[in-house]
Amino acid sequence: LDISAQSPWLVRDPRQSDRSRQGRDLPQANKPADATPWLDEHGRPYDPAKGFRGALRSQAEKILRTMGFDISHPADLPAVSTRDGGTEGALSRIRDTQDRAAWLFGLPGWKAPLTPSRVLGKSPLGGSPLRQEFLAIDLFSGGGAEGLKFNSELAPKGTLRATLRIDLDRLEKVDSAFESIGLLALVLRDLAEGDIPIGSGWSKGQGWILAEGSVDEDGTAHPTLPDWFRSSSLVRTGIKALRQSALSLTNL
Repeated sequence: LDISAQSPWLVRDPRQSDRSRQGRDLPQANKPADATPWLDEHGRPYDPAKGFRGALRSQAEKILRTMGFDISHPADLPAVSTRDGGTEGALSRIRDTQDRAAWLFGLPGWKAPLTPSRVLGKSPLGGSPLRQEFLAIDLFSGGGAEGLKFNSELAPKGTLRATLRIDLDRLEKVDSAFESIGLLALVLRDLAEGDIPIGSGWSKGQGWILAEGSVDEDGTAHPTLPDWFRSSSLVRTGIKALRQSALSLTNL
């Protein structure tokens, strides 16, 4: 995936809160920012794989709910194991959840067939990141809340890269109709159209991204996402099966 950040974006470095706390008594001009981008060993900003997976899964769940499926929060899904019924018993319980997002993105005891990489900026952040100042609003007075001024350093607009890998053999064990491939295609369509932000500060206009990508499906190359949507029999089969399952819900 080639991802274009259309606005500044921020995935917070979790260590920055400690740095900010330690520099609390420094002069204002020397205080470290309250939030800074998470950087790799080469100084490039990134969104870790866990964060990217969460953004994709959240959109997948939104799509499924819109289609009428009953979706559980990942933390509420029961763990599966091979202790009762062996491997086939565990796979049967995963199928019985009827949770297409869980089939694709995993659940406790079931390793996800879909493996995303981190979303990585192509260029180091450099010495002059963008900086924004904020002031929390007092809900009672409507004015600035005393002592609650804060700031963030942001990664600028630019190009990022990411990859998605999917184990079709593993997925087929719980989703023989490949409905979740149809779901993934819908998620990637939304990603390409800018409907899935990354990082924090979405309500402030941060993290807006567009995406392009190529797909290698069992040795068949699709140079663009639209080409994959149009040409892949796997996508067509998955979307058809997903729609049929959704229609069956309305006929109950």
